[in-house]
Formats: sequence, C-alpha cells, structure tokens
Amino acid sequence: MIYILMVVCLVLGIDVSTAAKQSQQLDTALLNAARHGNIHKVKILLAQRPNINTRDMQGMTPLMHAAFAGHTPTVRALLDGGADVNAKDRNHHTALMFAAWRGSVEMVSLLLERGADINAKTALGETPLFFSISRRHNISLLLLDRGADVNVEDNHGSTPLLLLALSTWPNKLPVVSKLLEKGANVNHRGKSGWTALMEAARRGEQEIARCLLDKGAEVNAVSPERTTALMQAASQGAKEIVALLLDKGAEVNIRDRRGKTALLLAVDWKSHRAGATWAEENQAVITQALMSKGGDVNLQDQDGNTALILAVWLSAKCGIVPSLLEHGAEVNISNQEGRTALMEAVLAGQPDTVHRLIANGAALDARDKRGNTPLIYAVGIGNSDIIKELLNKGADVRMKNKAGQTALSYARQGGLQHIVELLQRSGATD
Repeated sequence: MIYILMVVCLVLGIDVSTAAKQSQQLDTALLNAARHGNIHKVKILLAQRPNINTRDMQGMTPLMHAAFAGHTPTVRALLDGGADVNAKDRNHHTALMFAAWRGSVEMVSLLLERGADINAKTALGETPLFFSISRRHNISLLLLDRGADVNVEDNHGSTPLLLLALSTWPNKLPVVSKLLEKGANVNHRGKSGWTALMEAARRGEQEIARCLLDKGAEVNAVSPERTTALMQAASQGAKEIVALLLDKGAEVNIRDRRGKTALLLAVDWKSHRAGATWAEENQAVITQALMSKGGDVNLQDQDGNTALILAVWLSAKCGIVPSLLEHGAEVNISNQEGRTALMEAVLAGQPDTVHRLIANGAALDARDKRGNTPLIYAVGIGNSDIIKELLNKGADVRMKNKAGQTALSYARQGGLQHIVELLQRSGATD
C-alpha cells in the first residue's frame, strides 16, 4: 500500500512525506470513528479510500474496534467496504470474539454470514465460544448451532463445558445441555484434573449434576487430590446432590489425600467451602444417607479423627452423634493427639454430647499424648456443667498429666475458685 502510494505521488508530483502523513491521518480518523460507532463519519472516510484494515498499537483494526464497542451498523459498513473479517490483533483476537463477548446476536450473525472463523483461537487458545460463556451470554447457543467446536481446549486444558462448570452463571443449564447434545466430552479433565461433575457438586448445582450424569459423567472419577463429586457435595451440604450421586452408584468410602471420606467431610465443619450453604440439619441428612450406603463410621483420617470425633463439635440438636453411635461408632478411638471423642466434646463445650458419650461407654479417665484427661480439659475451658457431669460419673480428680498438673492445680492457676471448691468436694487435694 505504501509502495503504491509512493509511485502515485511521484507520477503526480506530490510530496511523498505529505501524502504519507495524510494517509496516516485518514487511517487514524477511521479507527477513531469506528471506535466511537460514528457510522456517518465512517461512511465519509470510507469514500476517501483509507486502509480499511489499518491497525492501532495493539493490532486492532477498525472492524475490531466497532465490534468491541458493540456498534453493529458500523461493523456492517466496514464489512461492506471490504474489511477483513478474520483479521487478528496482537493477542489473536478477532472481531467475532469481541462480538461474542458483547453478546450481540445481530452482530455475531452478521460476522458469521460474512465468513468469520467460528473456531479461531486467541494466543491463549480461546475461541469465540469461550468469550460468550465467560460473559454468560445466551449467544453461546447460537455459536453452538452454527458449528462451534465443543471439545476445543484452551492453553489450560479447559473446554467450553469445563469453563461453564466453573462459571457462576445462574441460568447455564440450557447451554450445558446444548454442549452435551453437540457431543461435549462429559468426562474431560483440565490441567486441574477436575471434571465438570466435580465442579457442579462443589457448587451445589443439582440440575447441572443431573444433566451431566444423564449424559454419562463418571460418578466415581477421582481428582489428583483424590477427591470425588460425592466428597464435594457432602462437604458443602448439598444433600440433594449427595442423594443423586448415591443413586447413581457413588462409592462412599473412597479416601482423599488427607484420608477423609465423604462421611468424614460431611461432619467436619472446618472442611466446608467459604460461602457455601452449610447447615447442620443438611449434614445430618447427608450423614444418614452415607451410612445407609455403607459409610464406615470408624475410618480415621490422616490426623486420626473419626466421624464421631469430628461430629462432637456440631450442635447436639442436629442428632448426628446419636446416629453415628447407633451405626456402631466406637467411642474410645483416639486421634493423633491422643484425644478421644469425649475430650473433643469437652473442648467443644457440649454438655449434652458429653453425657451421651459417657452413657455409651466413653472412658472417663482416658489420657491424651500430654497426659491430659477429660476433666483437666473441662477445667481448662471453665465449664462447670461438664465438670459436674464428669465428677458425678466418677472421673478421677487425682490424675496428673505429664507436666505433673492436676485439674485442681489448673483451677487454682486460673483463679477459678468455684471450680476449686467443686473439685475439693469431690476429693481433690493439693
């Protein structure tokens, strides 16, 4: 273009530098007019024969700017003027990608009619479909109907289905259904090793999970962290998804890298994801469902915790502890710190649970790794009701830990005179 301009200028006796400057000004004016959607000015400039595919510093053409700004009439005028519909900027973005990002049905349809590459990729491997999904636009359905590749992977190994599974889009079910209808690989894993079903379970998206399962999602797929969809649903309180997964044959005793099963995660309040809906009533339903399918109540995680040891931190009203005991939970298993369920219940300040555990055979004078007993723990938290319960059931007030301290000595150190007197009435002496 520049060479032709130079030849014309020499023939006509026009100063080359002046002509080049005028041409550059014309191109810049076209870029600005397209950027602002000034269709009137664009048409005037096009009549002056500018470089219609001129580029700015980022490599964007007037057509890309018009698409990015959402100006369909300007896009049409530029296409009519011969703009390259598949030109790419420095990051390999095309006008169709910007239109998909905008969610404009009219613009996307126009670009496709003019030959836009529906599966063009950015430098990151993203196609127009990725842009529409990331912006939660139903234009995704149009792209799918027009032949968008459903199994294309970006540079992170994500497919449109995985990207959608990660999305917080509340109305994504129609797009998920369409992707699967068009042949999306329901069990594809990105670089994270997670499947779409795992993500749906983690987010509590029941209908998405059902749709994926109906299309053959592997119910017992395991992530690199050894987590499964069932574990995710159980830990996040998604009781409907837990029921759905169990109905589809989910295995209940698979362990993750921390040795946790779905049951252990269901009763561990520390395991739930921040922001998730987590209610103890839901966990009680989930716990019951898992045990009814063979969930082992006495398996221990890498810290030695059983479901019972973890569950004592939950409210006694939710009924999980009694349910675990009815299913054979052993009360005197200790974790890596040597703490039993009774000790944990004492630390949690749960007098009703303490009472129930003792009634089911919990050892009153069990010791942890430091030699502490349930009574010493009760004094440590200053809970008079639990102290009375332990003393009434026969806890030994004379027992010392490895530091040589008794419950009484700790009560004195803490200035808990009412507890000192309570212990002395039960036979404690210095």
